[in-house]
Amino acid sequence: MTILWLLYLLQAAYAGKITWQENWMLKERCNAKGTGIWRLSNGSDWHLNSVQPPTRFAANQVNLPFAVALSRIRETFYYEPYSKVIGPEITLESPACSGVLISSRHILTAAHCLFLNKEFTCKQSLPLRKLTAQKIRVFLGSSRGATWRDNEMVEVASVHVHQDYDDVYEACRNKTSNDIAAIELKQDVRNSPICMPKGNANTPQNLVSIGYGKYKGDESLQAVVHNKIFKESAIVAYTKYKNESSIAGDSGGPLIQHLFGKHYLVGILSSFVIETVTTKQGQTVPTGEVSSRFVDVREHVDWICEKTGVCPLPEGSEDQEQPSPTASGWLLNPL
Repeated sequence: MTILWLLYLLQAAYAGKITWQENWMLKERCNAKGTGIWRLSNGSDWHLNSVQPPTRFAANQVNLPFAVALSRIRETFYYEPYSKVIGPEITLESPACSGVLISSRHILTAAHCLFLNKEFTCKQSLPLRKLTAQKIRVFLGSSRGATWRDNEMVEVASVHVHQDYDDVYEACRNKTSNDIAAIELKQDVRNSPICMPKGNANTPQNLVSIGYGKYKGDESLQAVVHNKIFKESAIVAYTKYKNESSIAGDSGGPLIQHLFGKHYLVGILSSFVIETVTTKQGQTVPTGEVSSRFVDVREHVDWICEKTGVCPLPEGSEDQEQPSPTASGWLLNPL
């Protein structure tokens, strides 16, 4: 039995997965500073269970250390006469997507965030170009500053796109069931990860999604309240107006449930659509609602476990004594 455990630990370390001790400790470590109180942009506080939720608002990064902004590296080459190349000059683009920290070195995001799709059309027949780990930078939510640019930057070691994600036609088919990817970082980070859901949990109401989509020039972490939620092939949340909904840059960000003093991951934002209806005259007009579609993370716990080592604990094991923090390598003073 000892030999089997040693083989497991060696395999986990080689594959970049967390160890079984680290996975066991996630129950205590996840979202160490969780709170149901959200700080609004006007300085006031709002509780998730309030009767009248606000519209889209700036969120406090201090209470959301698991928030992640994903930026792509753009290389520009300059040419002198006689074709002499100077460069490349490397710049960071504004966040194309968001993500969520689930362990000390793993992030979940939407699979489509890892593909270049600027020229994408639904009639396109060629596969989209997948981003390599070297082209991605991760910015971790923290208390360092108000925007993603002020946060700690971490390089990426590897990316894992769900094997059933269709990189060409997924968006055209309006399917989001497999639009999920895992990112492994080159180093462990101190930020507290979000808590993972149990696979048999019901879909709750009154959830919040967060992301780094640029809203009216604001590059801070933003939050959207969703209190009209349905479970279809994905989790679909409706908001009344476009300026209250998810926007570009929020993709890959988490849908969050606040429970027992902690934040739990429910979904990953895949897409959002302005809802329309067809009139008797045959015209298509907007309804005033926007639907945001989230990948249901609870349906992918086995895949997440396989790629990251972040796995559901066996029934009854949560009540057992956990291994020593020093044995697992976790830092004792997480953010």
